[in-house]
Amino acid sequence: MLFNFQTILDGLRKRTNSKNEILIQLSGGELEIAKFEFNPPARIEEIDFISKKYNVNLPNDYVEFMCIHNGAKLFDVGFGEFTEIYHLNKVDENSELMPDTIRGGLIPVAHYPSGTIYLDTTREKCIFTNDSSQDFNFMSMNFGEWLEALILANGKYFWEWTPQMLYRTIDNRELRVKEWLIDGFN
Repeated sequence: MLFNFQTILDGLRKRTNSKNEILIQLSGGELEIAKFEFNPPARIEEIDFISKKYNVNLPNDYVEFMCIHNGAKLFDVGFGEFTEIYHLNKVDENSELMPDTIRGGLIPVAHYPSGTIYLDTTREKCIFTNDSSQDFNFMSMNFGEWLEALILANGKYFWEWTPQMLYRTIDNRELRVKEWLIDGFN
């Protein structure tokens, strides 16, 4: 199947009401209203600015999304529970604050309550999560796959459902296996 952001986003929009809200089921059967905010498209000059400033090649699927929406707030159920895909100004602001991650090829592109989503601009499967530790957990997905899975999971942080087994650090781009897998659960 060919991946298409417009089709995926149109499917989500068909499920929302006129206020950009959707009824979702949480664990335990509780129901919540989730809200969405989509920013207008980014201009190519804004995307090129980030690529040139940080000397990175942004993944095509990420660029495609930004050309549709320069950021979004997804599945906002209140209480700070939502995923935010940063608009390019915020990508730039956060990148300025984290020069070591940028030198390591990692660009912060989204946030959820317990961490940040990064693009590793040096690989095809480029999504990593980080909860402020030195390890960046590898999700073996590209940006489009991650966004589609987030929508299919109704905004739940599906990457936290099972342990992430591979990671990298800022200084070492090599994927490594988590020590607890090697040493056992002792």
